[in-house]
Amino acid sequence: MNDDLPDRRKARRIEIRLPIVCRGADGIAIPGITENVSRRGMLLVVKQSAVPGTPIRVAFTGGDGRERELQGEVKRATDDGKLGVEFPESDAPALDEVMRTPVDPPAP
Repeated sequence: MNDDLPDRRKARRIEIRLPIVCRGADGIAIPGITENVSRRGMLLVVKQSAVPGTPIRVAFTGGDGRERELQGEVKRATDDGKLGVEFPESDAPALDEVMRTPVDPPAP
């Protein structure tokens, strides 16, 4: 991702650290973590890069305990293992729900 480019993102990003498992067309599971989540995508940190345009499935458990798997597309990739993944508009309600759910339980 080039810091010299204008920020074309329109959706608000929430910093959320969730463990994920992503799979490309080969089906190999690659563990990682989210850096942020929006209603249209996620920034993932994984130990493997991917080519923009690659279809990708991302499985995760939200702070609400619900397991989800979403199909998206890699839009950006960096050499240090960050993947910007975009999901279809139809997945926005699921991502909104994840963004509203606290990841850490409230203190007693």
